[in-house]
Amino acid sequence: MTYPPLQQQRLDAGLCRLCGMPRDKDGSTLHCVYHAALKRTQTQRRQARARRRGECINCGEARGEGGSLYRCRKCSDANTARTLERRRQGEGKR
Repeated sequence: MTYPPLQQQRLDAGLCRLCGMPRDKDGSTLHCVYHAALKRTQTQRRQARARRRGECINCGEARGEGGSLYRCRKCSDANTARTLERRRQGEGKR
C-alpha cells in the first residue's frame, strides 16, 4: 500500500503515520497508541452497526442463511479457509 510522501516519511522514521508521534517498540503498527485505540473503536462501532443491520462486516451484503453472526456465507467460508491454511502452515513449524 502506498501512502502520501509525508506519511511514508513518518512510517520510515518509525512514527505514527497520522500525527508523527512514536509508534510501538516493535514497529508492527502504523499508529501511535492514541490513534490505534481510536481506529479500534471506529472498527468496533462499524462492525456493531453492520451486525444490527444484518450485513456482513467484510463485504456489506446481507448475511442471510448459512452465514455466521458477523459474515455472509461467502466471507465466512473464505475466512474458514484462510484459518485452516494458517493452521496447516503453522504445523510444520512446531
